[in-house]
Amino acid sequence: ALAGIVLGGLAHMAFGLLGLGLLLQAAPLLFNALLLAGALYVAYLGWQIAAAGALSASAQARPPSAWPRTLLQGLLTCLLNPKAYLFSVTVLPQFLTRHSSQDWLRGLSLVAITALAQIAIYGVVAWAASRGTQQVRSSPWLSRSVGLLLIGTAALALWQSWRGFNLET
Repeated sequence: ALAGIVLGGLAHMAFGLLGLGLLLQAAPLLFNALLLAGALYVAYLGWQIAAAGALSASAQARPPSAWPRTLLQGLLTCLLNPKAYLFSVTVLPQFLTRHSSQDWLRGLSLVAITALAQIAIYGVVAWAASRGTQQVRSSPWLSRSVGLLLIGTAALALWQSWRGFNLET
């Protein structure tokens, strides 16, 4: 999952460095569609957790052969995160002058720094989550609460996306 998140982060950085993030800024409808897709994915994850009553179906240790699915889930979670696109649109351009021959070196440095920061931060989060997994698995009310929290967050994002679509029309 961590590898998928870092790969998604690298894709965001590539979008920002190539200027593709500006497309989302120029076409807010695309950003709202991304927000909608992300909200639906979070709702799906929340439903899986809440419906299971315990995280046993979705978060138990998977056999080594299941790593591609876990990697894909991490990648999708990252790629459907609209905040990351906003970061690549607002922060990256400040570091690139567009007239400097050193922009590629500066861009690669930013990519490396971001990837290392993601590995450190999300690695600690994954480690901490693995420590608390047993408590969540053994408590159906806690896993249902987590699932409902995700569904509520998705509902809020869906509301924001709907408002964005209505503001565009």
